[in-house]
Formats: sequence, structure tokens, C-alpha cells
Amino acid sequence: MSPVYLDNAATTRVLPEVMDAVSSAAQECFANPSSLHSAGANARRLVESVRASLAAAIGVDASEMIFTSGGTESNNLVIRGLPRLKQGGRALVSSVEHPSVYSQVAWLEAQGLVVDEIPVDANGVIALDVFESMLCSETRLVAVMAVNNEIGTIQPVREIARLAKAKNPDVHVHCDAVQAFGKTSLDARSMQLDSMALSAHKIHGPKGIGALYLRKDRGINPLTAGGSQENKTRPGTENVPGIAGFGAALSLLQRERATFKARSERMREKLWELLEGQEGIYPLVHPDACVPYIVSVRVEGCSSETLLHFLEQEGIWVSSGSACHGSAEPTHVLKALGYEGDPGSFRASFALDTPEDSVDQLAEALAKVVPIVRQVCASR
Repeated sequence: MSPVYLDNAATTRVLPEVMDAVSSAAQECFANPSSLHSAGANARRLVESVRASLAAAIGVDASEMIFTSGGTESNNLVIRGLPRLKQGGRALVSSVEHPSVYSQVAWLEAQGLVVDEIPVDANGVIALDVFESMLCSETRLVAVMAVNNEIGTIQPVREIARLAKAKNPDVHVHCDAVQAFGKTSLDARSMQLDSMALSAHKIHGPKGIGALYLRKDRGINPLTAGGSQENKTRPGTENVPGIAGFGAALSLLQRERATFKARSERMREKLWELLEGQEGIYPLVHPDACVPYIVSVRVEGCSSETLLHFLEQEGIWVSSGSACHGSAEPTHVLKALGYEGDPGSFRASFALDTPEDSVDQLAEALAKVVPIVRQVCASR
């Protein structure tokens, strides 16, 4: 039996029509998009066509889209490149951000900013009244992700941006939308966002390509130099095959989004029905607070790492919500939820090509391995 892959929040399989787009671009649009000959013009047309598609998907102008290598670079470009981040200013960063944002707290503090972490409730959601109380006239940056990569929690980004702009119209509101893009409705303009990070490999596109929406009046200092590409913000020859794959992946997901959402909801509901009779297994956070395609499960009496190894022996690939390598130290996300040790959690995440019976196989594997893992953990 083939392994059951349920780690799509980490990365997705590149689907055939996306591979076709990548291959075609690599062979037929191989020229440098900055070259003035017709071959270069063909490559440029492809790049600009995808740029326009990405912009339309989030309700912004094509001129505001910058191609990057992925979500991590997009997040770093904004946070490290903002000229408004000067000594004496303040920044608000949610306590459950992706490491590419959360790890920047120390860097921001080294620049002389005061950084406050926005707390979350037991479901990983920011309380708007708490957030509002943390705002002040010196707040220069607010960074809050749309969907958490570890637990699937949906943040009230629109309301957060509204409150931030009401307090200080010049504040920069950044959103890591890597886990939301293509799967949920996003309109950066109406959400009053100044920047948004996107990535292709979470939506069946190739790795190594992403994008950053940057509002046209929000210039940033580039982190690299060497060319005039991407409005001089991210110089370097564009990854044309990757860009083509990004466009094909977005087109595919746009066609299938409603179906994907309904199927993910069915799969999540079925999984919890199957697990209802298994003692000590329940949602790490309330499903109503999360997207349906990321399911976070807690298994009492188990080490997350040990549980993952036993599940893999049964052909089930999921990921852990806590630190591995023999450490009982939870991730910063789990700490933000109030866990001081390993809660025995794991994440199952779905994609377009995830078979619906995958949840049956996961539930069956859990019923088999959990008693064994509990015995192993109890004997340590």
C-alpha cells in the first residue's frame, strides 16, 4: 500500500499540469526576461501574465507584486526592509507567527524597536480588544498571519488592520498569507494590508518561487543589490519556469477551490467522527477556529515525536506540533497556547490530491499504534 501523505501544510506535490507549465517555460521561454530580443520579450510576457493573475487573486495592481523565492524571503524583505522601522518605534507581532516572522523579533529589537508579542487564546486566536489595547501612536509595524501553519487557526486580519489604521494611519500591516492563499478568499486592498507574503509550493506549485504584495506607496529597502528587476526591490534574473508553475498552480486551485473546501470539511468531520470513540484523542484547538484543511490532533499520554515514528511505520505521514530531536520543549506556537511541555500533538493537512479515505487510514493507524506509544512513553 502506498504511504498516506497528510503533511500538505509543509509542502504539496507538484501536479502534472503544473509540471507541464514548468517544463514548457524552461524549454520555450528560456531567455532572460530583461533581454531586448523577441525571445526575451516572450519570457517577459509570461512573467507579467502570471504577475497579473496573482495580483487579481488578491485584489491589487500587478505593479504591486514582487516575485521572490518564497514566503520566508517575502516576510524577511518586508520586516528587514521597512524604512519606517526606526529606534524608538514599536512593533506588534503575534505570538504564533511562522518562524520567518517570529524569529525577526530579536532583529527588530536590535534595531532599537520595542516589540510586543500579541497573545492568543487557547484556540490560538487573537482577541481584538486585547490587540486594540496594545496599539499606540508609536506602533510602526503589525505582523499577523492569515492562517497558522501549525494549528490552522484563522486570524481576524481584516479587523486587526482596521483597528491598527484607526490608531495610526501610517502603520505598516503585514500578513503572512502562505497557508491561506488560493484556498481562502483574500482581498489585500479591502483588508487594508500594506504587504502580504505568498508561496507556490503550498498550492501544488514548485518550490523556490513566491511573491510579495507591497502597496505601491510603501517602498522598502532591498536586501540585495545587482539589478533593476522587480522594481529594484528584489534584483536578479527572474525564475521564469517557477513563475510559470506558480501561475498554473493558482489557476488549478481557483478552479477547484469550492470543491476542495467542501471535501476538506467532509474529511475533517469524518476524521473526528472516527476518533470520537478513541480515548484521549481530541482536537488540540477547536475546529471552528480553523481552516478545514489543517487538522491539529492531541493524543494524551504520547510523545509527539514517538507517535509520528509509529504512524510512519503504518504508512501515515503527518507532522508534529512540538519540537523533535528528543526535546520535550514545545514550539513557540504551543507555548502561546499555554503548553509547557509536549502535548502529544500532530498535524494532518489536506490538498487537492488527498484521497478522502486517507482519514479512514489515519484513524485505523491511530487505533493500532496509540496504545503501544502510550506504553513506550510511560516506561521512560
